[in-house]
Amino acid sequence: MNMKHMIRIIGIFFLLFSTGFLPPALAAVVTVDVVEDGYSAMGGASWYMDREYAKAYEFNSSGYDSTGYVKFDIEKDLAGYTADMIIDASFVFYKTPQQGAGLEAVCVEKKSNFEINAYAGAYNTVPGYAGNTVSYTHTATAEYEWISIDITDIAKGWLDGTYANNGMEIAKPGYDGYGWYWATMESGSVTAPYLSVTAVPVPGAALLLGSGLLGLAGLRRRSAS
Repeated sequence: MNMKHMIRIIGIFFLLFSTGFLPPALAAVVTVDVVEDGYSAMGGASWYMDREYAKAYEFNSSGYDSTGYVKFDIEKDLAGYTADMIIDASFVFYKTPQQGAGLEAVCVEKKSNFEINAYAGAYNTVPGYAGNTVSYTHTATAEYEWISIDITDIAKGWLDGTYANNGMEIAKPGYDGYGWYWATMESGSVTAPYLSVTAVPVPGAALLLGSGLLGLAGLRRRSAS
């Protein structure tokens, strides 16, 4: 296969993908594991990294706020991927009823919000934030449920080096008497949170696809002759 044909085939591949005609099986869905998670209490004065749950809420400006923390294995599970190959990335976690001390869990059919920020430094140094805040509003549908929040811009920022992968904070801004609770990696693999990433295939896979498309084109030409 000469370079001209290769460029043409890869161009067709991306055109088909961008217009929605590429079969879903040809898009890679990568599950990125959590390597650290937990939560902080009292404005970051105390960190709990060995619980089977994390939580996030504001405590009416009393200083007892709680914020969740999670860090993903970007370097291992997304090795070979670049930011421009990422279509979307979602933080997926398992909401539970109230765990430990704190506010009542957000009730079923109650609407409440999340704010997610990438940390600019190590989580336990009150490091500030990198990138833009992700704001998300969710209506609870059950005491136990999976929730998925789009954090594509954050994941791309980690991959393109805009900021280091120092994990991220999950907060619940605004006091309404409720809190969010979810299972951590310590809860076990069945309910552990993860990052779900949809991406174009890594370069080697794209080249294999190009070879396959070119082969199909050759068959079509031979059958027509």
